[in-house]
Amino acid sequence: LENTRGTVLLENWSLAYQLRPADRGTVYSVRAVTASEDDGNGPEHVLDRDYSTRWSAETLGAYITLELEQTVPVNYIGAAFYQGNARQYAIGVQVSADGVHFTEVVSGYQTQLTSDMQAIDLGSVYQVKYLRILGYGNTINSWNSITEISVYAPYEGGETPVAEDGPEASS
Repeated sequence: LENTRGTVLLENWSLAYQLRPADRGTVYSVRAVTASEDDGNGPEHVLDRDYSTRWSAETLGAYITLELEQTVPVNYIGAAFYQGNARQYAIGVQVSADGVHFTEVVSGYQTQLTSDMQAIDLGSVYQVKYLRILGYGNTINSWNSITEISVYAPYEGGETPVAEDGPEASS
C-alpha cells in the first residue's frame, strides 16, 4: 500500500518473513520502505524476495530507507545487488532511532562480486528503528541497484549468516 508521502506500507509482512526458509539468521519485520528517488524500479522491490526485481536510482548519494516495526538491536544486514556478479557497488549505511537523526555506521563499503545476498557488518550493535543504505554507483556506471535487503538480529558468536537462496545459490 502506498500513502500520500510515497511510503510503501507493508501489511502482513511478518507472515512473508516466516516463509523465508533460506534465512539462517533472525530477520526483523519491516513496516515501510522509502527511497530518495527511483527510475520506476521502486523501493518495495528490495523486500519481495525476488532477485529479478530491484530498486534503482542513478544519482550518487541516492538512498533507500527501511522502517522496522520497532526499535531493535542490529549489527549486520544482508543485501543483494543487481548484476552484482559483474560489478561492485559503493555504499554507506546509516542507522536511526527516530528517522530524523541518522548516524553513518558504514562508509566507503565496496560490495563483493556476487548477485547473492551478502552480509554487511555494521561494526557494532546499534538500536535501530530506521536503516538507510546510500548508493554511490558501481564499477561500471553511476547506477545504484539493490535487489534484496534483510535486517538481522545479532547472531551468536558474532557470525553474520544471510539468506542462501540467491541467483548464484547451488541447487
